[in-house]
Amino acid sequence: MLMSEEDRAQIRQNVQDHARRMEEQNSGNVQLRLFPGWGNDTRGMSKSLARSALFAVRDKRAERERYDNAVIASIEGLEIRYSGEELRQDDHDVFMQLCHLARDEYVGEAVHISGLQALEGLKWGRSQEDYDRLRACYKRLLEGTVYVTKTETDRTGKIKKKTHMFGSHLFSSVSAEVDGDSVESLELPPKFRSPRGRVNSTEWKAKKC
Repeated sequence: MLMSEEDRAQIRQNVQDHARRMEEQNSGNVQLRLFPGWGNDTRGMSKSLARSALFAVRDKRAERERYDNAVIASIEGLEIRYSGEELRQDDHDVFMQLCHLARDEYVGEAVHISGLQALEGLKWGRSQEDYDRLRACYKRLLEGTVYVTKTETDRTGKIKKKTHMFGSHLFSSVSAEVDGDSVESLELPPKFRSPRGRVNSTEWKAKKC
């Protein structure tokens, strides 16, 4: 049975509509939130990072180490490696603040924050030393690279799903000077969301490191 021209046109339209929907889902314009919203007194981050030893607790006077593809977590089919300068609690606080600011942003959209806003949110001082400390945290977070490998296994320990790996900086950034203050445009990688869109939330208190 031959297909009518009208039927062919409808099929073409259906295919085009499907292709457009797929393109929208894979584009940076998909309206998905980076992090589901949480209260102002709560901070959250990816479960994968929260379970790792990415942010070390050490004497701030000790010299920071440099890592080259070092394993910082390996549990239940999850392995996290890190390359870059050692990250500590001040880097942790800055990263958590950025995650908090990005909680209501869409995937692919940047967070804009001035140096003064960042220092006020962190409950740090406003001296040149504090600005330098903040910039040093940004630099370490920008340069550091995290590699996450996930392997799903069954109850017997046999591999059930193929290993998945991705690597990323903790965020990307563009900075500019506005009225004598630096303004950072920061973008968090969507990969650091929990696979189910959930986050590990912890009550926030700014720490003096």
